[in-house]
Amino acid sequence: MSAEQEQQKLRKQIEALAPALLPKGVGAYSAVALEYELKGLARFKTARALSSYTGLCPGIHSSDGRGKEGSINRCGNAAVRWNLVEMVWRLLKCRFMALRNRTSHRPRAGVGHATEP
Repeated sequence: MSAEQEQQKLRKQIEALAPALLPKGVGAYSAVALEYELKGLARFKTARALSSYTGLCPGIHSSDGRGKEGSINRCGNAAVRWNLVEMVWRLLKCRFMALRNRTSHRPRAGVGHATEP
């Protein structure tokens, strides 16, 4: 079996494991990888617990009763964090392309489009 045939076989297995309806920006591989890494969302009691597990919570620097939130702390599951960031980039690309396609057919004001009084 060639490498390409083996890759096709694995791709079909992954797509079979993924849910039938996926949100925009989420591919079959991403959905399966998240499900495998998170082992179900039911185990997280709050959204804060889930974000803490992923390492996407902001770091908090506090002293003497005053505090300041910093950047994400990256103290969680790196595979989940990487998948989530990739999904957001894909979603932003989809949104940008849809916006660009929606506005690209409009004529732009320029020298040739000016009207004379």
